[in-house]
Amino acid sequence: MSEEGAALQYRAVQLQRILQEIVGRERDASSAVTEATLAIQAITAIKDGEGSASMISLGLGAMIKANLSETKAVLVQIGREAVVEMDPDSAINHLESRIAELTTQLKDLENHRLRVVEDLKGVSAQMDAASRTEVPAPGK
Repeated sequence: MSEEGAALQYRAVQLQRILQEIVGRERDASSAVTEATLAIQAITAIKDGEGSASMISLGLGAMIKANLSETKAVLVQIGREAVVEMDPDSAINHLESRIAELTTQLKDLENHRLRVVEDLKGVSAQMDAASRTEVPAPGK
């Protein structure tokens, strides 16, 4: 394999790794949007007096089934280890703004993914062209 071919192959591997990372980040952001949307629906149902069947985490994988019919406060995680108590309307507003941020992030990730896919196609085409033009050594 020529030096150019090796460089193209290395670039293709790099682009594939970048693509995998982007896809993972898209999956994480999409899951977070779904989670926030479901949280808003549950908070709204409780706030409107409809009640909501919930699984409440007690820690270390232990959960309890509960039917929530009223709440005056919602605990919202705003950072890796920071939780803030909010009234239901403030919690909904916070979650909606987080969904907007995540939606923008998803659009950016999609654009980045499309650019990487195009770059990968270009590198693959260059590799194909290079392999066709390589002349085998005499006797092979």
